[in-house]
Amino acid sequence: MGIKELEAKIKEKVNQQLEKQNSEANQVLAEIAAVFNQKKNGLDKTFQTESRKEVDLLIKKELIPAKLKSKSMLLSTKRNLINQVYEEAKKQFTATSGKEYKTIIKQLLKANPLKGKVEIIPCQANEKDTKVALEEAAKSAKLEITWSDPTPTISGGFIAKQGLIDFDYSFDTYFKTIRKTLEDEIIKLLFKS
Repeated sequence: MGIKELEAKIKEKVNQQLEKQNSEANQVLAEIAAVFNQKKNGLDKTFQTESRKEVDLLIKKELIPAKLKSKSMLLSTKRNLINQVYEEAKKQFTATSGKEYKTIIKQLLKANPLKGKVEIIPCQANEKDTKVALEEAAKSAKLEITWSDPTPTISGGFIAKQGLIDFDYSFDTYFKTIRKTLEDEIIKLLFKS
């Protein structure tokens, strides 16, 4: 699974969840409005014109907190949705192995190329695939790789060291970058209603 396909999956999942959440929120608001309209109609029949104004104010006072609570619930649901979508995508992404994993490693290196001597610290979970992918990429990228012990602190990818500089090619960092990049667009989709 490439980067573009992953981004497309994330957007598709967000749109599906957004439609579901908007539908549920609209249904709740419709039910609330129906109850209050029913109460209002019943009260309107029993009170005189002056009393009706007072009743309308009371209904509005009750309706405003209900609408605020509904919007607050919807906002919380949308925030949770964003977090769930990213966590699920990250989980699927970090579960890759073999050829697909090697392709991702090569794409990460291609997006931010290295040259010369570099020390590589692979993730422990995919150490073998990381080494194979980077050895293949090293031939065309003119890299001289030395290997350090793998680290269990990253869920996929690797850390590259050149002198005093560390380059973080871990999946954790990659997903933080994707989230920052796509978050504005996803928030606009979720919160436009």
